[in-house]
Amino acid sequence: MTSFNTKREVIDYLVSDCEMIAHSEGRWFCQEGRYELRHGEYDRPDFQPRRYRDGWGVHRELYYFDGTFNAPCSGRVKIDILDDADGFGRTICVEAFV
Repeated sequence: MTSFNTKREVIDYLVSDCEMIAHSEGRWFCQEGRYELRHGEYDRPDFQPRRYRDGWGVHRELYYFDGTFNAPCSGRVKIDILDDADGFGRTICVEAFV
């Protein structure tokens, strides 16, 4: 699993490599541009740098309505740079949950 040495490295990765924009006074980041919601989702996911035992990583917070079947859980993500990684036509830099 990829981990970063400092919080600044995570922020630089999210902003430059993933083309995300900061909000909430720079504590959270979200994907720039159009975002198509999945079934049961009511807002685009937010990403946040977090300290873990093995170094700094990226936490993804997902927003689904209560009772949505098969809704993924929020949590740490594995860093993986893939085009159209989730099959919804989006280029994303953070994808699979650990």
